[in-house]
This record gives sequence, structure tokens and C-alpha cells, in this order.
Amino acid sequence: MERYHIQLISESSLIRHGLLCLLNKEQGFSLMPQVKCSPPSCYKACSTRETDLIIMDITSGTHSCIDCIRQIAKRHPKVNILVLIWQEHYSFVNEAINNGAKGVLSMEADPPLFIEAIQTVAAGRQFIEPSLTQAIAEVPYRNVSNPFDLLSPREKTVLLLILKGQDTVSCASRLLISKKTVANHYTRIKKKLAVNDLGQLTLLAIRHKFILP
Repeated sequence: MERYHIQLISESSLIRHGLLCLLNKEQGFSLMPQVKCSPPSCYKACSTRETDLIIMDITSGTHSCIDCIRQIAKRHPKVNILVLIWQEHYSFVNEAINNGAKGVLSMEADPPLFIEAIQTVAAGRQFIEPSLTQAIAEVPYRNVSNPFDLLSPREKTVLLLILKGQDTVSCASRLLISKKTVANHYTRIKKKLAVNDLGQLTLLAIRHKFILP
């Protein structure tokens, strides 16, 4: 059986230790020193020449897992990356793959599927959990480089105010429109960008440099 060298990366010590316990029960895996994300250049600690596979969760990284994937793939193009993704971040599956991840698995996956994903990705083959393929298909901006290009000028203006902390009343007052119109703009913005809340919207805006961190 081929032995794969694996490195675990996460901002959460609970996730790192949980994965470590699971992997220690399996044969064929050699675990490299764990990495705890520590901004602003944590990706520099990721991977060595011996690493076959990096496993990281979607919350890892200076601003997001996507930034770290991009940096690691650039610095270590031969290293395979498996991303563990939470349900509320399913809309990021396509971005993870496009930026260098070889596989994506949900946090809700059963341990046997997790082991299968590790073996597949470590061998250099792509693995996307079947339940996540629908998430890729539903992302409305999967064919554009910057999802914020899909927004109208008015939607961008409303979004900037919201990201600066303005509430519906303040936005309506500044733009001389009704609160209902502001709410409608916000609903369309979230739909176009495939996000569910302000937190996801903020991460996406930082990643695509719509706002500065």
C-alpha cells in the first residue's frame, strides 16, 4: 500500500485534533507537523517537499480558505489540496476548485467517504463529494471572473453602504429611496452572489477586492 504524507491545516484546534484522531486509525498515512493558521502569511508554513496532501477547512486562512488555496497552489503546484467545507459555504465549492483545490468534501461526510477522498486526492485525482455537485451547478457566477460584475451600479452602491455598516433606514435616506427598495436590492444582491448572510457577503467582497479588509 502506498504511503501518503498528509498535512492538516485549520484555525480550529478542535478540527485539527479530530482529524488527527481519525487519521491515526488508518494505515497508509504519515502525518506531517500540523499547521495553525496565523495571519498574515500563514500559507508560507504550509507544505514541504515530502507533503502529498494538504487537508484544510473552508474557514482557514488570513481572510479565507480560497486565498490560502491560491497561495499554496502557486508555491507548491505539485501538492494536492483537499478542502473540507461547511454547509453554509457550499457556494464556494467552485471557487475552491478553480483556485487550485483537487478535492472538496462536506463536513457532514461519513468517515469512510473522508478516507476515500483522501486516498483519491493524494493520488492526484479529483474528488468532489456527489452531494456538492449540485452546489456547483447552482452558483450563478461560476462563469465570470468577478461575481460583483453581475451587480448593477445601484446594487453596488447599496452594497457598499451595507458593508460599511449602514442599516436599511440610513441607506434609504442617503439614496433618497424607500426602505422597501433598499431591502429588495439587498435580496437581489444576495441571490446574484449566492450568499445567505452578511458574513458570507463580506468574505466574498474581500476576496474579490470589492472592499478592503
